[in-house]
Amino acid sequence: MGDPTLAEWWERLLARLIDGTILSVIISPAYVLLVFSISDDFLAIMRRSAEGRLVDVQDLLALEVTTLKWGFLMAPIAAVLYFVYDGIQHAVWGRTLGKRLLKIEVIAMSTRVRVTRGAAWRRAAVYALPPAVPIIGSLFALANGLWLFQDPMARQCLHDKAAGTVVVKARGPGTTTPV
Repeated sequence: MGDPTLAEWWERLLARLIDGTILSVIISPAYVLLVFSISDDFLAIMRRSAEGRLVDVQDLLALEVTTLKWGFLMAPIAAVLYFVYDGIQHAVWGRTLGKRLLKIEVIAMSTRVRVTRGAAWRRAAVYALPPAVPIIGSLFALANGLWLFQDPMARQCLHDKAAGTVVVKARGPGTTTPV
């Protein structure tokens, strides 16, 4: 069998959007808790403002602190969830649910066979964990995704480079080539 064809950028993006949607559904109960934890305070402040009464700055600051605390708690939880989601599926099947739907898979660049478990987890760590770090993590995530366009020959993002992987069009209806 010949060398596998690299996946297109849009296939990878669409697969990530599908995976992100799945994870959003999974983590949404935690965000609902966030809304409920601040809703009473928020509604009280809005009611006072609508009635023309002064709003205490301390109440606004307390609401902001509560929101920030939840945000700082949610980011690592979401990152770990994505890390586990990505790591398990790539380690076991060589692809996530999104990649399955798009018929693409992750393989080792050097051997052109299914990615090893260690490489799958390294890839997941470099992809999923940095965004949990405020500001710098988001900048890294942006650079990570855009790196694909800087590397037209191998179409690797930074998480692929860290793990020595490439994303290719799936070779058949089953799983990837065994390790």
